[in-house]
Formats: sequence, structure tokens, C-alpha cells
Amino acid sequence: MPQALRSRLIAHLLLVGFAVAFWAVYQQDVTSVMVFTQRDLDLNVFGWQSPPEEFASLNPFFILALSPLLAFLWPVIERRGIRFDDVMKFAFGLAFLGAAYWILTLGIFETPEGAKTIAFWVVLFFLMLSIGELLLSPVGLALTTELAPRHLAGFAMGIWLMATSGANYIAGLLGGLASVPDGASPATEVGIYSHAFFVYGAICIAAAALLLVMLPFIRRTIGFAK
Repeated sequence: MPQALRSRLIAHLLLVGFAVAFWAVYQQDVTSVMVFTQRDLDLNVFGWQSPPEEFASLNPFFILALSPLLAFLWPVIERRGIRFDDVMKFAFGLAFLGAAYWILTLGIFETPEGAKTIAFWVVLFFLMLSIGELLLSPVGLALTTELAPRHLAGFAMGIWLMATSGANYIAGLLGGLASVPDGASPATEVGIYSHAFFVYGAICIAAAALLLVMLPFIRRTIGFAK
């Protein structure tokens, strides 16, 4: 196998591994975070008692609202002489997702003992999570087609999409961190959630840092592909 081809395949598998980490943590928004929203969030929003399920609509709302903004923003940034390549955007996507969970952890710590966390923190969480998704998901698809040899393009895309199923399995394991035993006190319950959210954030921040360390290798590989 030619060296350039081998390097491209290795780079693609590395990105798939990082994508698995991203989606495994990302999926906690409809499991661990949603249970937290139901049990420990103050659902009173400007005098209206919001159903906890309504917060799940924030992610698609932010995706629709922010997509045109980011599409407009990247060319503006590049015209100013600042360029973020696709791998850096991928790493930023991981970092934004990690920051989203750390923001939620901060919101729990900022909540007085005995009170419920205000909805602002969950709204901010979904904003950061959505930005992370917009940075990583389309870029991952683009890098898959860019790195894969033409005769393996379909196979590489299949591997990329299969990463989601692997991430769902890992998400189930990670969800155990936010599992509250029966009879736990409110303080214990909140402590479990804050610890789980901090760990979720740490996984993504560490993955983003590791990807930035690998950036020179992947950039050289993409240079081979062009």
C-alpha cells in the first residue's frame, strides 16, 4: 500500500475515533441532561411553567438559527486574514461541546443549596452544544470525502456513519455516571449530575487538545490527498 494512501486511511480512522468521542458525549443531551432537566431544573421561565421536554427543541432551533450565521461568518473571518482549516474546526467542535457541559456544571455549582438550577444554564448549554455540532458534523463529512481515496469513498463514508452507532453504545455506558440511586438525597443527586457533566466536558476538552497535537500530521496527510 502506498505511503500516502496509508497515511490518509490512518488520518481518517483517527478522525472517526474523535467523532465517536464527540457523539458519545453529545448523546447525553437527550438522556442525562434531560433527566436532570426534569428533576433538578427550575422550569419557571418568565412566569410560565415550561414542560421539560420543551428544552429538547433548543438544539434544532439553534441549528437552524446559527447555520446561516456561521456560513456568513467564515468568509468574513478569512477576508481578515484569519483562516481556520477543517481539522481546527473539528477540534473547536469538540471544545465547544466540552465547554457546554462545563457551563452546565458551573450552573449547578452556582445554584444555592436547596434551590433548583435556573433554565438559563440549560439554554446556554444547548447553544454551545449546537455550535459544536455545526463545527464538527459537516466538517467531518467533508474531511471523509477529502481523505478517502476515490475507490474507497463509499466505504469510508460508511465507517464515518457507523461511528454513530458505536458512539450510541458508549453513550449508554457514560450515562451510568449520571445514574442516581433510589433514595438519594437532593444534595447527593445534584452532586452526581455535576460530577457526570464535568467528566463529559473533560472527555471532549481532552480530545480537542489531543487532536490539536496531531494537527501537523493530519495537515500533511490532507496535503497528500489534494
